[in-house]
Amino acid sequence: DILETVLAAIGNPASGSLRVISLSELFVALSGERTLEVLSGIIELPNIMAFLGLARSSVSSRRELVQRWLEGFGSSLYELDEVAEYFAKSTLQGLLYVSARSTLDPADAIDFRKVLFGLILKRVETWRNSYFGPYEFLSETVLASLVPMCELQPDLCGGLVALFHSFISHGETRLLERVWQGGFVPWLCKRLADKSKIQLAMMEQRDAADTTPASKDVPHHVAKGWDRHADMVCMQAMVVRLVTELYDLFPAEFGATVAKEESLVKNLRDHITFYCHQETWPLREEKEVTDATEAIICYEMQLTLRLVYDINEDLQKLLVQQGLLGVCCTLFLPTPKRQEEMRSAIGEQRSDDFSETQFLQEAKILAGGVASRLLSLPDAYKYIQDRRARAHSIGMFSQIHHWSDAVFEKQGSIAELSTVTLLERCSALYIAMLSCQTLDWCLENLGLGQMDVFTHITLRMWALHPNPVIRHHAMRLFSNFCQVHCLFASVLQAESSAKLANQAIHRTFGFWDVRELRHLLRLLVGVLCHVLSIPTCNVHFGALVARMLARKLDCPKLAETLRNGAAPRASSYASKYMFRTGFMSQILSWCEKPGDHYSRA
Repeated sequence: DILETVLAAIGNPASGSLRVISLSELFVALSGERTLEVLSGIIELPNIMAFLGLARSSVSSRRELVQRWLEGFGSSLYELDEVAEYFAKSTLQGLLYVSARSTLDPADAIDFRKVLFGLILKRVETWRNSYFGPYEFLSETVLASLVPMCELQPDLCGGLVALFHSFISHGETRLLERVWQGGFVPWLCKRLADKSKIQLAMMEQRDAADTTPASKDVPHHVAKGWDRHADMVCMQAMVVRLVTELYDLFPAEFGATVAKEESLVKNLRDHITFYCHQETWPLREEKEVTDATEAIICYEMQLTLRLVYDINEDLQKLLVQQGLLGVCCTLFLPTPKRQEEMRSAIGEQRSDDFSETQFLQEAKILAGGVASRLLSLPDAYKYIQDRRARAHSIGMFSQIHHWSDAVFEKQGSIAELSTVTLLERCSALYIAMLSCQTLDWCLENLGLGQMDVFTHITLRMWALHPNPVIRHHAMRLFSNFCQVHCLFASVLQAESSAKLANQAIHRTFGFWDVRELRHLLRLLVGVLCHVLSIPTCNVHFGALVARMLARKLDCPKLAETLRNGAAPRASSYASKYMFRTGFMSQILSWCEKPGDHYSRA
């Protein structure tokens, strides 16, 4: 009341110059502190423009009083126009604007913002218990002014998310609509990428050997991380629920918004990558925190799965370009360290450790649904072939090798999906994604030695595995590898492998599928070319293969096999077991009826 009376007197045209100066000094003395009581009184003032107007006076003593008052909150006369614009709307918005740009010492600025935010929460509760509810107080402009201030401090970010979350528990749909209309969804999604100080310290330790500038920036961010990891996890859980609630309220607009603003995928990537790349989670011993983290990741993927089925093809392509498939692959694959171990074991004895299949099982199944939906788009395969997905593709190849025996031992039945294990589901998805890789990509990223190993693995899967998805895409990979003469010679120089190829071709003829026909025809044409010494690859590719074999860079076993007469044996067994009159007759018959122009050509 005193402050309001003083401001009224300052703005009274009848007040003399000395009276205005005296009253202004009194206002500065009464309102210059950043305590709870003082700020509470300032917020109640409808307008302080009578005092701020003194900054434009020709009298220096008046300007100095305004300057002193603004400096007490970390502002100055240089920002007068912007500050006055916000204080003209309301005193609260003016204080929020000043607090978001305060130049006070860090500790003082933090305390200032905490006190101000606490006062806002008290007023929300007061309005909530009134007849009118909090709708008049929490206008769209007030909500918009809160964000710049709160995002400067992790604790205030958590407080603002908790305030938004309280709209759900109190059934305040109108306020949730304001959150949507105010464009806060990207800000909420960004909170998923927040890190605690424990996480940042772990990342710094993990990247200690890295000399890139990105790793050197980590210590600077440690100071900005959340103090308590459990609080951050609680905040992220509220974010996921809030975003889901907003999706329910605005199902038609939500998909287009998050896809075009690129707000969901990049923050999901940051959140999921940490937990999937970290050997040990923060506070792993606290079951409640661990369970909450796993539940958050599951709900994130559940939300994403719903999203990819709701949006149109153009928006799905946007999500693919933003790297949503990469997020799914990160969730499927083990830690980078474990991937390296698996890759180094390609061609060697496999371990019996399949513990990676026990990690985030439900989230992986949901991520599999997301990936399967996106794989209906040609852009998804372009992404897999892109350099951005190189590490993921290599990781999937490594895991297929690691699981190459287990996928036969732990097989289920497609007729009863509950019997299909997570290991088999992931294997089917991996091989479906990898079957689009070209020979150039495989030679560059796997090398001849590992390609030789996978030629044998894919032949076995094509011939013996009951899962039709695994079987078909294994045939695609096998037919691709067999275009390289040395790989064809290595795999078919053993009579047992030639018999296996014969068995696989028999299985392929069991039912009509134009894709099977085309890839089988490609395989047989390639093998026939090898038998007749007709080149199947371009000159540049053939020269690379010859150079690798000569230098024995990564394929000493393959080079030794070829020196021992593998090529003539492979040609002989291919003629005996693959080029049979019955097979060629069946292919010719299928080309005509049901018929396929591509195969006939």
